[in-house]
Amino acid sequence: MTCRRGRNLNPDMARALFIHRGALGDLVLFFPLLTRAASLGMTQRILVTSSSHGRLCLHLGLCEVVLDYENGLGYGLCACQEAAWIGYVERFGVPKRVVAALSDQEETFYRFMRSRVEGDVRVFFPRPDAAFKGHVADYMWQRAGMTMEAIPESCDLWKQGKTFLLHPGSGSSKKNYPPELFLALRQRWGQDRSAFLLGPIEREAAFPWSAPTIEPKNLVELAEELKKSAGLISHDSGVAHLSAWLGVPTVAFHKTTDPAIWGVRGKRAVAFSATSY
Repeated sequence: MTCRRGRNLNPDMARALFIHRGALGDLVLFFPLLTRAASLGMTQRILVTSSSHGRLCLHLGLCEVVLDYENGLGYGLCACQEAAWIGYVERFGVPKRVVAALSDQEETFYRFMRSRVEGDVRVFFPRPDAAFKGHVADYMWQRAGMTMEAIPESCDLWKQGKTFLLHPGSGSSKKNYPPELFLALRQRWGQDRSAFLLGPIEREAAFPWSAPTIEPKNLVELAEELKKSAGLISHDSGVAHLSAWLGVPTVAFHKTTDPAIWGVRGKRAVAFSATSY
């Protein structure tokens, strides 16, 4: 299925189109744009992203409709197909605002949208170049045309649970500290107060993590596990960014990335850099 709806959609009110094709951590840093759109009266937001990311955004109330960028209308829009545009307009109406975080070096997508949308169209690569000095979330906020406004705070959905979660992985092995660090943290806290949080990458590594372990089947389950935890310790990872945005106490270790650029942001989040363990 390429189209998922959070609730009944009035085509006359569907006026905000967002596109994000990056990884989970990058998408979380895109969340402020989705939340701000709602407060601006764009109460029906359509998001083109991966299906798994889209289900998470629907679950968190960040959008009303998700289109999969790998199939159907979502794919067609990203590929600048006229038939997909016509189908989109017939179903949802012409958007008043388009914000797309994707690679568009030749400005093909920008020109395609600019010729069809009378409102604001913003297209930018989701990661800043070396000339930008600041955090990635601020970069996307500025590129989306929000320079006159303060970036909104993350939400606060933490349920103050009793179990600390230790997430020993990330999307890149270069970012990760040795498993012994997390084993040492587990020893310090004890098995009754902590658990290893494992995703597909950690399971594939087949490291003998001691029980108990928590292994969410999807991003929605992951969000719920994070919300009911006592806190999270992770690397610079999508899991850490999501945890921080949810308002969960979060510590993110930065081994190869700069926390000033990629650090987690949240009410109870801390990012720090250390080159060795």
